[in-house]
Amino acid sequence: MKVKLTVGLKAIAACALLGVVPARATTIDIGVAQGIGGAITTEASGNGSSGVTWGGFFGGFNFTAVTAQDPTPLHLSSGTLDVSFLPSGQGSSTAPILVYVTETGLTAAQVGQALKSTLGVTSLSQGWSETETTYLDVSGNAYGKGTVLATASMNGAGSQSFTTGVTPTCGPSGCSITEVYELFSNGYAGYDISSEDVQGNVGPAPAPAIGAGVPSVLAVGAMLLGTTLLSRRRRS
Repeated sequence: MKVKLTVGLKAIAACALLGVVPARATTIDIGVAQGIGGAITTEASGNGSSGVTWGGFFGGFNFTAVTAQDPTPLHLSSGTLDVSFLPSGQGSSTAPILVYVTETGLTAAQVGQALKSTLGVTSLSQGWSETETTYLDVSGNAYGKGTVLATASMNGAGSQSFTTGVTPTCGPSGCSITEVYELFSNGYAGYDISSEDVQGNVGPAPAPAIGAGVPSVLAVGAMLLGTTLLSRRRRS
């Protein structure tokens, strides 16, 4: 029994050192909407760690590629790669186009105690403007906007980073992270290349009961043994 216990504890310790975590199954959706408050149309969906890509035409905008992936416990990276607009295209020339990237099925351990949002524009045509916003939704809804993590409005190239402390209590379906790109062409032909990134400060943590309990049991055992030996010496 002692040998089996020792082997089990060694295996647990090895897993902790190697950073072995349970398999996760998050989903990423890419959606678009025309105008603030417009209905969201989901254009692509897939496994979070594998990544999702979509390209197409929506509301007068031509999306060469919108990509999103989360290869780690929580590091959702997305980008609107080469989004172009022609005033002669279909749709309104002044209403903004919103691009949504949302990841669902996240656990509280994956979210952690703080989230870092990096919002950036690589290239933006003159006359265009863009607002980028990230959200945490503890109800786990796709495209959920429970809590604003960070937001920035930009008229040209640049990057901003924000760190937001959170205390997530995820619902039965987990938490969700949503990244929103709000593009205003203002009637001008042009293009946009931009990105958003949300990173959790910790991954799934190992259960504390085993790791925390073993030192406590050993300490209590050592104290009892020392007390017994001292009592025997006094009697002798």
